[in-house]
Formats: sequence, C-alpha cells, structure tokens
Amino acid sequence: MRVRPYFFFSYAHSPPTDSVDGEHPDRLAFKFFQDLRTNILQLTAAPSAEAAGFMDRNLRTGDDWEPGIYRALADCYVFVPMYQPRYFTRPYCGQEWDGFARREAVHNSRRKVPVRAMIPVLWAPVDRKEIPPCAGHLQDWHTEIGENYRRFGLFKLASVEKYRHDYQEATYEIAWRIVSVARATNLRSCNPNRFKNLENVFETPQDPRSREAP
Repeated sequence: MRVRPYFFFSYAHSPPTDSVDGEHPDRLAFKFFQDLRTNILQLTAAPSAEAAGFMDRNLRTGDDWEPGIYRALADCYVFVPMYQPRYFTRPYCGQEWDGFARREAVHNSRRKVPVRAMIPVLWAPVDRKEIPPCAGHLQDWHTEIGENYRRFGLFKLASVEKYRHDYQEATYEIAWRIVSVARATNLRSCNPNRFKNLENVFETPQDPRSREAP
C-alpha cells in the first residue's frame, strides 16, 4: 500500500558552503519541514512521519529524478512551494510545480467547482517582478499569518531567537492549512509515469493549470 503524504515540500537546495562548524546551509529548512510534520502528526491520524510530508534532500540535475520523488508528487494531497529568490531559478522546482499543476488540472476537469491545493510558504522576501506568472496568483494568502512573517519570511523567524513565538505560530497555522486543504480537496493520485516530460514552468509563460496531464 502506497503512503499518501499530506504535503510535498518543494524547495531550492542551497549551494554548499565552507562553514567551519559543518552545518548544512539548508538546516533551517530541514527543521521547518520536520516541525510541519510534527504538527500534522498531532492534527491528524497519519500513521507515520512519511505520511505527514515528503521532502527530497538530494541534489538533482536534469532528468535525474529518483522514483520516490515521482511517487510523492503523484500521491501528495498538497503542494508546498517555499518561496525565496533562488526557488524560481531552479529548473527542478519548476518541474515539480508543473507535475502537481497537471494533477490539479485533471482533478478539476471532473468537478464543477475547481480546487486549489498549492500552499506557498514565504521563506524569504521575493520581489514581485521575480515571481513567474504561474506563481503570482498564489502569493497573497500568507498575509493572514502575521506581520513579522509578512515582512521577513520564515527564515528570519527561524534564525532569530526573539521571533521564536512568531515562528511557532506561523508553522502551526501552515500545518493547519495543509490539513484543511487536504481534507477539502481530496486530490486524486495519478500514475507517476505521467511525470516523464515535465517542464520548467518558471520559464514558460503559459499557466500549467491550463494543460492536461499527458
């Protein structure tokens, strides 16, 4: 039986650094992901951490994708892109977006009222001019979380001790929204083989929601 994760965490891998302490440059993103899963495990009856959320920690280039990534993208209920300037420059992030958007399009073709199961997270402020057309219509929901989150993004809230409460509050609200959207939309799974020809939609002017899955 395949595990259906509540969310697929789509983020841009940071380039390696020469940090003397050996800490991974994405360690705070990893922590945020784990905190999201912890909250979802408390808010649901998910049988395992894997059922709460999926995150790929391996660097990928071109079409070198692991089968597990395809499966998670085909089965997840919610897509969570982590907005930051680097995110929209990574081809694999644009391909992940394309795959999930195709699933949404097929699901919505069978419904009278369309659903939207993408929940962006503001990790670091992004100039509106740098947000591609396919992502621009999703950027404003996070204004409901809090002033410091809107101003700084989660990276600063996770980095600075005085914002610890803001970070915890934002993380809980995002987890709650993931669970709520997952239950409301109940997005259908698809065959992972449909993702063999994904496009980087960040370089494509056409909104991927308008295309059907192959």
